[in-house]
Amino acid sequence: MRFSPIAGVALLTLSTIACSNGYAIADDDQYSDGKWVASGGAQAQGSGGETSGSPGAGGAPNSGVTSGGTAGSGNVPFDDVCDPYEPRSQPPELLIGPIGLETKLLGLIDQAQNRVDVMMYQLSRQSFISSLINAHDRGLVVRVLLDPDQSVNANAMSQLSNAGIDVRQASSAFEHAHAKIIFVDDVAAAIMSANLNDYSMVTERNYGVINRDPADLDDLARIFDADFDAKASPSLDCTRLIVSPVNARQRLLALVEGAQTSLDLAVMYLSDKSLKSAIIARAQAGVTVRVLLADPAWISSNVSTATDLAAAQIAVRYLKSWELHAKLVVADQIAFIGSENLSWTALNKNREIGLFVSEDAQSANVNAQFLSDWAAGSSAP
Repeated sequence: MRFSPIAGVALLTLSTIACSNGYAIADDDQYSDGKWVASGGAQAQGSGGETSGSPGAGGAPNSGVTSGGTAGSGNVPFDDVCDPYEPRSQPPELLIGPIGLETKLLGLIDQAQNRVDVMMYQLSRQSFISSLINAHDRGLVVRVLLDPDQSVNANAMSQLSNAGIDVRQASSAFEHAHAKIIFVDDVAAAIMSANLNDYSMVTERNYGVINRDPADLDDLARIFDADFDAKASPSLDCTRLIVSPVNARQRLLALVEGAQTSLDLAVMYLSDKSLKSAIIARAQAGVTVRVLLADPAWISSNVSTATDLAAAQIAVRYLKSWELHAKLVVADQIAFIGSENLSWTALNKNREIGLFVSEDAQSANVNAQFLSDWAAGSSAP
């Protein structure tokens, strides 16, 4: 048994979000005409990074979950959790972007009392830069780890460094440091698909959670500490988290292959061959499969993906009312939420972090948002 500082921390609520500040697709994708276009390539047929296009407008109604609580801390005993499907000691708080995300994430930072750790692919929105500087000025320990290949991070790195904050570039051991984490006081962590940029706060559909489970947070702390100091990854033989390049491929494949009645995806793109084959196999086995992809005007490779899936009699639509930046996979009401795109690089080479959400209330809200977006989707291919 181990101990972690955790107790009744104020539960923050994230409704839906929108986004507007450019960033690049990672891995083997190409930048063209002001947008990132997922391209083919080796086995991956795509990338593990991401893209943003022009601002979206309108969209289906967004849902959110609100909870209350009181702040505090303490040493609460917990056991290691190895089963990724095991419900948490405290149900995670669901975040659905875009509306309200910025307010909730800033609140998470502003309520911190001792420490704020940030692991982010792209950090460029000034509100978050200022909030981190304010936290440092309040006497908190602030550590920020950013992907080294994203030029949009330069301004944040300069401002944070000048303010005395320990901000570092992630190790080259990973193709991309693509995780999106805000970890506060060792008692709460936002784990999500959203970057801290304008797009993720204004025009994109993203999913995330605020996780307060002590076992998960202990694993997350060990990952952050190792990555921040550019050390070898800690042992994750026993963890509930979905981590690339450690266990994400195996666990996501198992989630898809285990679907018995329904399999829904809302993803920016789908390029990993093994995952695509597993999805098609589930449809051929009689599972109801629906795949929602980002607008092909933004992610051009989604046309060929939609064609392949439709040929296997899978229902496919494009979401155009919001920029679909999500990496959502829902198999029989168990939802994967995290930073991993469904690409070879994301699962095999990047640092990515996600989790399975099996708690009933949160799964129901994820399903409701998927159905709303599916209804708003356009026919494909």
